[in-house]
Amino acid sequence: MTGLAGLRVFVVEDEPIVSLALQDMLADLECKVVGAAARLESALKLAHQLTFDIAVLDINLGGKRVDPVANAIVARGLQVLFVTGYGRESAPPHAAGPVLEKPYEVKGLQRHSAKR
Repeated sequence: MTGLAGLRVFVVEDEPIVSLALQDMLADLECKVVGAAARLESALKLAHQLTFDIAVLDINLGGKRVDPVANAIVARGLQVLFVTGYGRESAPPHAAGPVLEKPYEVKGLQRHSAKR
């Protein structure tokens, strides 16, 4: 059992294999994935509708920045963890949450998610 057990997570990742791997990692940490999106439009819609504790957001979704989704989540008073393969400098200027660089492992995900 981890300190993250029971945490409700919203996953936004445009690469299907990466998204599934992330969801598996979260399950290993005993988190509950309450929703997932691969495109900006669906992520924004779910950001307003879902009940979750933290969102794990890929910064670049099919060439579009995830900033509007992050802003909607932060406006709700919820936590964000950004993930990126483009380095920390690709994080939104207002970086409303920590940044985890890809490729990541369960330990890194756990460490960053625990900072909430």
